[in-house]
Amino acid sequence: MRGSQVEINGEGIYGLIETALSIGRHYRWPERQSIATLIPDIFALNLVIEESSAMVLSELTAEISQIARTSGFSFSVERMTIEDEIAVVSANYITADWKYKHRVMNVSTFEKISDGLETLLREIGETKRMAYVTENIHCSGDQAHLSCICYTLNNLVHDIFDESCDTKHNVSAILTACQKIAAAIAELGFNRWVDPPAEKRAGRLDYLFYGYELLKYVQECMHYFSIIQNPDILVLLQSVDWSTVDEIRKYLEPF
Repeated sequence: MRGSQVEINGEGIYGLIETALSIGRHYRWPERQSIATLIPDIFALNLVIEESSAMVLSELTAEISQIARTSGFSFSVERMTIEDEIAVVSANYITADWKYKHRVMNVSTFEKISDGLETLLREIGETKRMAYVTENIHCSGDQAHLSCICYTLNNLVHDIFDESCDTKHNVSAILTACQKIAAAIAELGFNRWVDPPAEKRAGRLDYLFYGYELLKYVQECMHYFSIIQNPDILVLLQSVDWSTVDEIRKYLEPF
């Protein structure tokens, strides 16, 4: 995988756009503020990307070296849709202070990523020095599944979000209902009191943390009288078993 294709400024394409605009404002005339004039030339942009990439890789290497023998490290390899040829590789790991982090490492065609990752997993797995986990890609053997907290959490997520759970306590259905409530709160402008969670696409590990933040967010919003008295939101609230929501939230809280 090429080190130059990493997440820029921690927010992927958003950071890339912000970087481009900030460079553009610095090198262009202040009065020329159209998007076309704000975007810098390729040479200037490449310099910034290379510098940012080197910094991100340096930070990632330093953090991983501290936790490689304890909590482990994992890859998520995913496509946005089954038919999509473009795949995203994300690095997932738990820092020394027990904070979950992920970094986008590469974006390429699924075929290229699959071939490259298979070789990487085989070589690293044989050294027994670091554990890797893959999602939606079948190229890793048992050697890749060593003692890794990311792997353990990943298995946990597959279990608790499995569709085979009974209809009364279907975790996926409850999360979907809470997503609708959060969307309705945002649409009506009530989200100014509580910051809504940001949904990320970096595998099921991210969904675990997103699910917890979502349930906590909806429960906090229920303390505001203006929200729970809104007829549209009230209908959605009545469709959810809140005792089950509280149980799920408490179950996820230690993670």
